[in-house]
Amino acid sequence: MSGFFGTLVPNFIKNFFEESVWRGYLTAKLLKTKIKNIWLYIVVGGVWGIWHLPYYLFFLPYSVMYEILPIGRSIFAVMSIISIIFWSVMFVELYQLTESIWPVVLLHMVQNSLINHLMIDSHIIIISGKEIWISPVIGIITSLLYVCIGLILRHYRVKTYCKESQTFA
Repeated sequence: MSGFFGTLVPNFIKNFFEESVWRGYLTAKLLKTKIKNIWLYIVVGGVWGIWHLPYYLFFLPYSVMYEILPIGRSIFAVMSIISIIFWSVMFVELYQLTESIWPVVLLHMVQNSLINHLMIDSHIIIISGKEIWISPVIGIITSLLYVCIGLILRHYRVKTYCKESQTFA
């Protein structure tokens, strides 16, 4: 748990700047273009993922990467970018629902501080060969769960917006 608490403040600071760019600026600008949601998720998630590329290819310690998914750096980087595109559904929808970066900053902070350290500090040990499915960082099931949560938020946002539009119509 020391990994979790020890990384909260640094992750808060880092993620304030990151979310100011990805949600506060990029998402806000794209929303003004009336872009379709699917393209919004792909563009924001793709740019967000590619921004992490140097970290995955050069700075992420191999031992940490191997704990998450025991594959080569290039494949890990590609899979991470795809996962981030999936995560962007939840992050973009939370931003749109709240019209604020703060819930997204807090979500990103807790995600980086908690989930990463559950794996790195060996609180979660995944059976070899199952990492691709259930890794809490880039697993297929985890990524699909983020998409589902994002789509639930979208449904709630659209439903709420439609009710408000009818009230003011």
